Amino acid sequence: MSEFLVCPFTETILSAISGRSVVFRVENIEDLRGIRPHANEYSIHIHCIVFTTPTLTAFPLDTIDSDLPIALHASCLGSFPSLLRMLPALRHSNLRVYLPMTHADRFSELRILSSLGIHTAGVFCSDTEDWERVTDLMTYALLGRAPHAPIFPFQYLATRYHPQTRRNWTAVYFDDPATYVHVDAEGHLAFQLEEMKREQFLDLDFSRSGDLTQHPDFLVWQERWKSHFLQNDLCSRCPGWRACSGLFASQCDDGGCRSFFSEFLDCVEQYQARTYPSIGREEIWQP
Repeated sequence: MSEFLVCPFTETILSAISGRSVVFRVENIEDLRGIRPHANEYSIHIHCIVFTTPTLTAFPLDTIDSDLPIALHASCLGSFPSLLRMLPALRHSNLRVYLPMTHADRFSELRILSSLGIHTAGVFCSDTEDWERVTDLMTYALLGRAPHAPIFPFQYLATRYHPQTRRNWTAVYFDDPATYVHVDAEGHLAFQLEEMKREQFLDLDFSRSGDLTQHPDFLVWQERWKSHFLQNDLCSRCPGWRACSGLFASQCDDGGCRSFFSEFLDCVEQYQARTYPSIGREEIWQP
């Protein structure tokens, strides 16, 4: 089976996932505050907790255990004075802040948080990404000289990339079937979140799921990348293929992702060739 389950935090599912490593999707702050005793009761290892807050500064960090591993999604940073007040707690938390890369301000906020030593991740949100701003942020993340904390997904892939292999960064968003499998409150299984939302479930009972890496649908997923070469599409001729594997195939016609990933590989080569100083602890939770 995939190493981690991704599921909602509901009492009905806890006994079924006893003894597993889990990524919990938590919807309200009271559940977040009380999640650890429930997990301990069922011998569940909390790999991470996915929580959404309107703004970063609206998140009541001072009422949460500092060592809880949290992927905190926010629509924006919020009030800067409030951020400065919560900065000491942020720096000592086991938390990564996810912001959508949908507006120029969000790109600036990702830089600001990183420069303050806060681990961050940019979230791709549309079929028309602003590749110029994504490229600028990636270059800052990997080659910026001023000390700053890691910015995912760029840091994630840069530290794992090898020219002889294919990699992408879907694990940063808990969407890599080789590592994560999604489970809903009724126990239905899906390899990726979008499939779960569309109710494209695996024809498999959760209690008898066994090793999902041997499931026919997983084997099909593993081979999906080959279709780009069979169709001889633009992805198959992209110099950045090894860092994308067709992840942005729907956008390849305008050339934006092609240009980005080509530059990304150049930056990765420079990044890996030098010792990179960064502030921020490396031991917070990792995808």
